[in-house]
Amino acid sequence: MAKRKATRKYVYYPDITRLKPFEFHNQVGRIPTKEKQDSITDLIGYDILEPFFREKAVQRQVNYNVMREKAKEKTRAKKREWFLDQLDEEMKAKFFKFVEEYNQLVEKEDYTMADKVKRRFQCKLGYYFNKDNIVKKRKAKVKSLKECTHVECDLCNMILENNPIQKRKHANWHSTAQRDGRNTTQGQVRWKPSKSKEESEGYA
Repeated sequence: MAKRKATRKYVYYPDITRLKPFEFHNQVGRIPTKEKQDSITDLIGYDILEPFFREKAVQRQVNYNVMREKAKEKTRAKKREWFLDQLDEEMKAKFFKFVEEYNQLVEKEDYTMADKVKRRFQCKLGYYFNKDNIVKKRKAKVKSLKECTHVECDLCNMILENNPIQKRKHANWHSTAQRDGRNTTQGQVRWKPSKSKEESEGYA
């Protein structure tokens, strides 16, 4: 079975400081109610046995916490190895730099900047794992734009002939819309191939 690749949505990167939104307060060693007392507590008296029961309950909780932490540490080590195995040397260097920068910001309690640094690395990681598909899609789009007879503006949905002069004029029309007081969207045009010749009739 093929290994699942880590994506940019991978939340807990290895070695980074984990933030807790709030503290969890567990009731350790809760005293049993009188309804649950057995005959020996009734015979001797619950007040006498209470320290013994509490000590046992606390010890069980401590042992459970130690066992759980060991299991978590073992899982973290496996996930760390699995995660780093998917990165080349250049990406590993970027990852370790990100971890160092992120942990320093968390220590300074600059959580806003730490989140920005994390999101920035997530974008890099997403591109790293999907760069082949991204490059493939870009090449396919460039090829389709070269081969199509008409293109569509993504800002106003106007369809024009695939002519460099017309496209340049239309792009300039959008880029200077606010300056010239035009009632249209200001921005950079991204062209896309028109869906069919029928849609382009009458707009060329």
